[in-house]
This record gives sequence, C-alpha cells and structure tokens, in this order.
Amino acid sequence: MDPFNNLPSELRVMILCNLSTRIEVISASHASPALFQQRSQSRVAVLGSFIREELPGDILQDAVSIITFPKDNNFSSDKQHKLVHSHLTQWGQKALPDPVNEYHPELLFSIDALVLRLNLFMGDYINKATSSYLPRAYASLPDWSHASFSEHLKGPYEPNNGVSLQDLHTGERLRLTQAFLQYELMCKLNPLRPSALVKEWRETKDWVWDELGNYEAIETDFNILDIGNPSRPEMLQCVHEYLRTLYGAIIARIATPEGADIKCPASSSPATSQRPGHPQGLVFPDNLQFNPDLYVEDVDTRSFFGIRHSYIDRLAGCGFDLATSLLTSDMPSCSRFLECFYDETTFEHPSRAPFGCRLSRLREYPEATLLLSDCGSGMWRRLMSGFHTSWGDNFLDQAFRRMYRQHAWAFFDDEGLYYEGLYREGYELPTIEEFVKGELRLRAEHGDPTAARERGRGQVKTMQMGMFDSPNRKPLDKGMKHYPTLMGKVDVAFWRRDLVDCPRV
Repeated sequence: MDPFNNLPSELRVMILCNLSTRIEVISASHASPALFQQRSQSRVAVLGSFIREELPGDILQDAVSIITFPKDNNFSSDKQHKLVHSHLTQWGQKALPDPVNEYHPELLFSIDALVLRLNLFMGDYINKATSSYLPRAYASLPDWSHASFSEHLKGPYEPNNGVSLQDLHTGERLRLTQAFLQYELMCKLNPLRPSALVKEWRETKDWVWDELGNYEAIETDFNILDIGNPSRPEMLQCVHEYLRTLYGAIIARIATPEGADIKCPASSSPATSQRPGHPQGLVFPDNLQFNPDLYVEDVDTRSFFGIRHSYIDRLAGCGFDLATSLLTSDMPSCSRFLECFYDETTFEHPSRAPFGCRLSRLREYPEATLLLSDCGSGMWRRLMSGFHTSWGDNFLDQAFRRMYRQHAWAFFDDEGLYYEGLYREGYELPTIEEFVKGELRLRAEHGDPTAARERGRGQVKTMQMGMFDSPNRKPLDKGMKHYPTLMGKVDVAFWRRDLVDCPRV
C-alpha cells in the first residue's frame, strides 16, 4: 500500500518541493505511484521550487535573458542592434518575465534544461580546478563526451581527484552560476561575425569585459562613483579560460587519440627544485597549468603567434552552444569542423572576439576598489592586489593568469576546497614573485628555460591548421554575415540538446 496515497495533494507537492535534488524527486516518485502522479500534475510548481533555490534574485533574470535573447532573423544590423539593446535594457532593469512567480511553463522548462546542462560544465570545471595536477586534469574531456573521443585511449582511465559542485558553499555556487550565465549572455551580445574590414587577427577588437555593467548602471541624483561588481570581468575571464581548456583538450585528443602522455612530477610547486640535467616530466610553469595553445599549429610559421593567441579564443567566444555540439559529435566530424572553421576565420577575420590570458583592468586601484565595493569572493579580494601586478603580455605573466583562472580563484571564499582536492596538507596559490623565482630556478638548474620546457614536454603532437580551404569560402567572399561552418554546428541551442546526465523533474 502506498503511504502517500491518503495525503492531500497540497502535502504531496510540499514533500516533493522539499526534497534536496532532482534525483531524489525522481527516485521518490518512482517508489510511490501517488507521488509519481502528483509530480506529473504539479510539475510546474515542483520545478519552480528548484529554480527558485538554484537561481535566486537577479540570477534568474540572467537565465531568462539567454532563453529570450532576440534571434537574428536576417534583420538589418541597425534593427538587430536596437532589439538587443532593448532586451538588455530590460535585463538591466530586471524587468524580464519571472517564470517562478508568474505562469510561464515553457520558459520555466527551458530554464530548467539550461541549468542542468550548465551544471555539467560547472561540475567539470570545479573538479578540474581542485584536482592535484592541473595539466593532466584539463587534458581530460567530460565523461559525457562522444564515445569516439575515448575509444583509442591507452591504459585505464584515471578520474580527476577534485571536489564536486555540491561541495561549494552557497555563495561560491551562486557566483559560479551567474558567471557562466553571464558569459553565455556576453557570447550572444558579441556573436562571432566576419568582417571584410579586418585584414589580420591583431585588428579584431577584444570584448569589453564589463559591458553588461553598462546596462545595470543606476542613475542617481548624487555624484557617487558606482563601480558595479569589479570582480565580474575576472570571473568571466575564468569561464573563458575553462572553455579554452575544453577546446585545447579536444584538439589534443584529435592529435593524439591514445591520449597525451602527461607524467606527474614529484610536485607541482614552483618552489620545487629538480636535479640538474634533463627534467623528468613537465617543468615550470607547464607543471602548474594547462596551455591549450600548444596543440594548435599552422603551416605558415609567420602566423603562429596569432594562432596561439586567437583561434582557441575565438572558439571559446562561441559559447556553450558550440562546446556542447563538438563534445557530442564524433571525432572525425569535429576535426573537420575545426579545420574548416579555422580557414574561414582566417580568410575573413571576425570584427570582435574575446582575447584570453589578458588582464582586465580595474576601474580603480586595488585598494580603492576594496573600499568602494564589497563584491567579490574572499580569495579574489585577498589576492586581487597581487594578481594585478601581473600586467604583462609575456609568456610568464600569461601562464600565471592561466594558472589562477584554471584554479577558479575568483569564485572561492578561501583555499578550503584546494585542501580537499589537492594536497590535503594545504595549498596556496603562488604569487607573481614566486613565479619569477621559479623561472630563475629553472634557468639555474637546466640552462635555457625554453629548451628545458621543450624537453619536459617531450614530443607534443599538434593539430595542423591551414592545410586546405573551407568549401564555404565563396559565401564569405560574397559578403555573408555569418561563418557558414559555425552556423551548421550551433543551429540547436545547447540547452535543447539531449544529454544523458540531465535528469528532468
């Protein structure tokens, strides 16, 4: 006999709404016919309780803005710009529909699908960010990737030893969720579009990383400086770096289907010295972060600097639609896309695209920023001043910023999660001064640091780009305003794709 059968429907709904996870709701309803029937009848109410918990306050508006973002229906550029501006103005005023407190069931179902799929990416990021060895962790692909990416792997699969999304404190999880949502919103605000006026990659304009803040500005009658959320650009850069590593891992797997041979050294601390001679495994700073640019190469060596600083950034700037599409495609078609898309984006460069590994300048000095705003995670507020001394565009400064972002530093309140996932006995992110000392130590012990790094990496197999022309060059030459190969991959929004790891209420 079903004990829930005699309960009033209101109480059954309350029971379902108070379960902690979607899995618990599904399990309970499968164990009780009465709860199963109630779940079907009251799906909107049950789902609304989860969305209210996962996307509280203004974060729900971020999700709504993505789902309802104006589609580009071959409107003129001016008309499309006005539609987008009007939409984001509503978002900035938090005046978009509220599917939790108003009856918008289809919108609510879409938001649920969006949250479930973003959780897969966020969980992957946090697990890698707190793993004991970043180069190996970020070289791996999510478990739900297409089977063809793993069918040739050699040796047993070693899961990363980082923590899960559920281990985050509430504030950390909400920061992460909002950053992932707002990064996707930035991708929609800055779609990758070809421009005949851009003759080389250096002429492509970078994103304005705090552009969303312009729509959230509050006008006052007082001359008060409003700096918004000064940590937002860095949080968005962290999400961008995560997407860069995904594409780096995809390209590395295509180049080496059996899996990259990344050996763990005795320690990945910059203060660790090794015996003189040939280094064993990756050396500083390769042992502290994963560099996705290493796996892309071009037949034209003159453009190599541009490739390393633009192509993977451009892929990441296409958002989670493209990432989901490629990760769920078979490896040969994925390889073909990457080659064709590379040719199209170098045949006609985009007018605007994000540039990773750069430092987003604060509007005020670090000390003034801390006084003028109480936003930002505990780690960001404590380490931000030192982080912003790494302002250079050289190899070492870029590696330093990659390491921080791959450790998800802008989201955590403290190093507690590193203690659980990394070294158990404790871990602190190196300062830029320690980074410089690590480079000097490498030079003292192994001579030329560039040669030492190449020996430590071994033979890195790369994916050769620029080997042939995309068949879609002709439409671009005639003024097409989209990249044809890209449009074929992002025709379905990522939250509408079926993924086995997304349990629906």
